[in-house]
Amino acid sequence: MVDVVKSFESLRAVDKVSLTVKEGSLTGLIGPNGSGKSTLFNVISGIERADSGEIYFLGGCIDGLPSHTIFGKGLVKSFQDPKLFLGMTVLDNVMLPARNQLGEKPYKAPFRSTWRDQEIDIADKAGRVLNTLAMKGLFRQSAAEISGGQMKLLEVGRTLMGEPRMLLLDEPTAGVAPIRAREIFERMVRMRNELGITFFIIEHRLEVLFNYVDYVYVMHRGKILAEGTSGEILENGTVAEVYLGA
Repeated sequence: MVDVVKSFESLRAVDKVSLTVKEGSLTGLIGPNGSGKSTLFNVISGIERADSGEIYFLGGCIDGLPSHTIFGKGLVKSFQDPKLFLGMTVLDNVMLPARNQLGEKPYKAPFRSTWRDQEIDIADKAGRVLNTLAMKGLFRQSAAEISGGQMKLLEVGRTLMGEPRMLLLDEPTAGVAPIRAREIFERMVRMRNELGITFFIIEHRLEVLFNYVDYVYVMHRGKILAEGTSGEILENGTVAEVYLGA
């Protein structure tokens, strides 16, 4: 992205931000609350429209495109608070985002024979996704009955059913136990290695994030304050003063 700006009345939440996320990487985005991180993710994913600037994905310009079109290109965002259907099972939640489901078409839905085989294939794929996340044994449980950490993983699992090339994850470990937080990041590394997915991650738990990411951007007051490896960010005196409170 190049010189991206997003304002809300007099507040410039994203102020001429330029950055690059390397394909196949785990890249972190950190910064104090209110620094513009979530707004930046909303702009990238098409939930919010940038006032100016350019955003590119896989060589094509995507700024100004609606969010469903961006999703169709393989750039998928998960939410800080999992947007699950709590009255449905874990398996059903994972199956919902699958693309081009014939059973959703009004003229095919009444005729089970037209979509039965596809539904079986989607269920098989959802089972593999849950297995990747170590959640296959929970497939029959209601989404309301699983732990907070498992809800986070389930949100990631739903994004995987959209066949993403890149995932934007907004605080994937918020509110979960430290051991579960590490498990979540280890799953990301596995998905990157096995599925080739690129990750761009907002995270406040630096003690976890810095152990797994390849590169880090720091936002402050809508701007990119610093960038580098985890070690370089830890040694950056400006970041320590502004973000870490040193």
